[in-house]
Amino acid sequence: MSLVTSLFPASPWALGALLISSAIALKFLLIGRREKFLPPGPPTKPLLGNILEFPTQVAHFKYTEWARKYGDVISLKIASGTIIVLTSVQSIREIFEKHNAITADRPPHELTEQLTGGNHILFIHYGPTWKILRRTSYEMLSPYAVSLTLPIQVAESTQLMFDFLQDPTDWYDHYSRYALSVIMSVVHGQRCPRYATPRAQNLIINLKTFSQLVRPGETPPLDLIPALKYVPERFASWKTTLKNLRKAQREYYGGLMEETKKRMERGDGNGCFMQKVLERQEEFKLTDEMALYMGAAMLEAGSDTSASYLQNATQLLIMHPKVQEKAKEELDRVVGPDRMPQPSDIKNLPYVQAVIKEVHRIRPVVTTGVPHVANADIKYGGHTVPKDSIIFANIWGVYNDENLFSNPSEFNPDRYLENPYGLKKEHGSSSKDWGLLDDMDFGFGRRKCPGIHIAKNSISLNVSRLLWGFDLSKAKREDGTEIELDFHDLEPTVTSTLRPFKCSIKPRSERHAAVIRREFHEATAAFMPFEQELTGTDKEYVRRVREDLI
Repeated sequence: MSLVTSLFPASPWALGALLISSAIALKFLLIGRREKFLPPGPPTKPLLGNILEFPTQVAHFKYTEWARKYGDVISLKIASGTIIVLTSVQSIREIFEKHNAITADRPPHELTEQLTGGNHILFIHYGPTWKILRRTSYEMLSPYAVSLTLPIQVAESTQLMFDFLQDPTDWYDHYSRYALSVIMSVVHGQRCPRYATPRAQNLIINLKTFSQLVRPGETPPLDLIPALKYVPERFASWKTTLKNLRKAQREYYGGLMEETKKRMERGDGNGCFMQKVLERQEEFKLTDEMALYMGAAMLEAGSDTSASYLQNATQLLIMHPKVQEKAKEELDRVVGPDRMPQPSDIKNLPYVQAVIKEVHRIRPVVTTGVPHVANADIKYGGHTVPKDSIIFANIWGVYNDENLFSNPSEFNPDRYLENPYGLKKEHGSSSKDWGLLDDMDFGFGRRKCPGIHIAKNSISLNVSRLLWGFDLSKAKREDGTEIELDFHDLEPTVTSTLRPFKCSIKPRSERHAAVIRREFHEATAAFMPFEQELTGTDKEYVRRVREDLI
């Protein structure tokens, strides 16, 4: 018998079967391997790819470590799927900005699909519904439209400073109340005068339930193994949680919508976002479900990120008293002691602006952004970002790049006085790429956050007022020793949210405190259009506080 006939079956059918099975086996063995056209990355394992070393928490640290080793664009293999991580301004601009139509999609997310019916603008796939939601949100949140909401934003900021005066120990929750009340007023026309306001607490509960539901490991990998969604509910407790949350969300957001409609019917509209959406619902071609979850998405995003930023800023300012001193000198010179800073003052406060930028840089609220999906192949740097790959922007890695920033781990607002983007001198400031550095927290391309103007107003106004009116320092124990702060003590969430900590927040002088009380009293007229649906307890709280000021 020849060698050939000893290796291959005599029957053509058997030979064909062998070839087919060999091809299947080869394809199976190739799962998890990095294709040659992909950007480099850490070594893969057969079948698994990089799944064993894939980070599920504080992913930005691992992404940055890999970027420093393999390059600013790396690829990871998760079984047969591909993840691309971008850790440079140039790659982000090229892939997310220049190819914004190709990278405007989101990865599949079965949980949010079931929860919102595919109507949540943050997670929705690129398509006709997304285009309607995007057009509506951008028109309703244009710079001019947002400028009309400044009175309530300024008023809420005034209460925030008043809350610090009254009870500085609850400073952490004061920021949350402020952020909740601003976005609730802007979107649905009703404010939250207390952290314990029922509307605020219901939103917090819904958000916590959702965050826990989507946390890695809490639910089966539905997007990787779609068949798991057909497991009966009695064997899948996550389905019960999801069903209850959907019911709670629809009751909550639907209730807010109904109250907005009733206010409009009474002729007591206050010009909130949802009022304008409802007035133009047919023009925008919005279904009731689309309108409901558009409002929901704005509340969810706006109630979390602004508070997290301000909490981070407070910690950083406490840890850097010399930065406080320099900012206060500027505020005293430009604003003076007899009034609080106003939005119109910000352009005349370059150092305060630098502080704001440096907080964004050293502690970005969203460290790796929300993932995009490529709908076609993209060529970059001699490699291919393939169709259907999931793409992350490693924002933290960019902001901590030693090639761009001198001593990036150092909190140093002065870098922004020397260069408008905080860069080393050799990079200059004329490159089109650097413009992205200012707003990376707010997303990229066609998926950029439409609420950016509201967020920027909140941040600049409150940082300037906090520095104007208060001295921030570490809390002390009974024996007089200071309680040190932990910069890395964060909540296990997708945003850089600090855990609460003790600190000292004291008015700079009685003169400053008197100004805060006076301006809070003067803000009553701005508050009143947004207090039509207050509960009895909230009404009593508002009445008592205002009477005490008279």
